[in-house]
Amino acid sequence: MSSMRFPPLPADTAHAAETAFGRDHPHLKIGREIEAALNGFELPAPLPQDTMLAKTLPLYSLASVLQYWEDLTDHQMVGATRNRLDLKYALHLPLDFPGFEPWTLCKFRQQALADPSVKEAFQEIVDRLRKFALDPGKSRADADQIITALCLLSRAETVVEAMGNALEAVATHCPDWLLSNALPHWYRRYYQRPEPQQIPREAEKIEELLQNVGKDGQHLLATLCRTNALGCSNLPEIQELRRMTARQFEPSGAELRWRSEGCSFCAGALQGVNTTAKKGGFPKSIL
Repeated sequence: MSSMRFPPLPADTAHAAETAFGRDHPHLKIGREIEAALNGFELPAPLPQDTMLAKTLPLYSLASVLQYWEDLTDHQMVGATRNRLDLKYALHLPLDFPGFEPWTLCKFRQQALADPSVKEAFQEIVDRLRKFALDPGKSRADADQIITALCLLSRAETVVEAMGNALEAVATHCPDWLLSNALPHWYRRYYQRPEPQQIPREAEKIEELLQNVGKDGQHLLATLCRTNALGCSNLPEIQELRRMTARQFEPSGAELRWRSEGCSFCAGALQGVNTTAKKGGFPKSIL
């Protein structure tokens, strides 16, 4: 077992946040007490301290818990850690921190899915943070529930964004084709693309939305192929829609079915990733 310490609170972040919010803000309370809350926390033996994952695990664990408590997608969490003083204080981030990269948040969850020792460490940190939760319902969530909720919400954001980008590109480059082939509801569903905060937060409603968007994407791609619309089929946004569809959906007869157990990235992680061998993968600038 290896004892770990949380990164120290930068002086400029402390001064700016305490000036803006006072000392009673809930996130400032977390920032002041996080080192005490994690006192004695030890990494499981299979996770040596010299891996970047091990060094950043407490930070990404806290970030994931805060993200879950606030119902933020990965991209929203990026913006929040770039712009919000209270989150920078809670996470002990520098005042000029540009925000997490969304892939690092996803990768941390993949590591927790792939390696029982990572999930064990994450679960212990989750348990130690329960006392800071303002919502009693959120405070009862375990590591698996947090990972599942964050993955589902961020996957929803990715799927809706990919479909919206694809239709926008087709409308720009092949407007006549789109006018002739668009389904009637596409204008209503995608013209004013939902902001991340408009994506439903209930799992059942998210999965219903994603199943519908998947059908729309399948129809768009199939119609492009059937009509031999080469000018549209090769657009980067259409290529990305194809990649997203392959990652997030799986064939079910003639239709696509939402991968309810996780996208292909997580499926690959569950097949086994040697997390202890990787020294890279997470930014060093936050250490």
